[in-house]
Amino acid sequence: MRVFLGFIFFLGTICGSAGQDLSGHWQGYLTQAAGAPQTRYGFEMVLQQRKDKIEGTSTITWEQNFGTMRLSGTFEGKTFHFQETALLKNKILANFTWCIKKGTLALSEDEYYFYLQGPWEGYTHYSTCQPGYIWLRRKKTLLARTSGAVLPNRPLCFSIEE
Repeated sequence: MRVFLGFIFFLGTICGSAGQDLSGHWQGYLTQAAGAPQTRYGFEMVLQQRKDKIEGTSTITWEQNFGTMRLSGTFEGKTFHFQETALLKNKILANFTWCIKKGTLALSEDEYYFYLQGPWEGYTHYSTCQPGYIWLRRKKTLLARTSGAVLPNRPLCFSIEE
């Protein structure tokens, strides 16, 4: 047992598990100020972190409409700065266009979830967008919940492939 715990400690040390890894699927919503076609949309991000650099996608939904954008960003301390860079795919049944967004989201947590939340602003090809707020969460792994430590939401730094 002592050897096993020593091995886990060693892996945690070499993998840098002391810092938070934002990689994963974050789900929640996005709000937009009055004057927009809608004031609340479904919103999610799928992120992949390498050191302090983050790449991924965001998807916004409203009824049968959706837009998926490529994004990039940085994560320092407990702050995630992101910028959407391109519309990858979309379906729009109404007469509007999706905003290309940028924002600064703060990381927080409780016993069961990590949260990203903060303001965003954006633009379309013809105007600026009404700004708003993003609220996302990602479920913690059992290991992160029981240890009290801030750990990556994935296996330590290896995976077993079949």
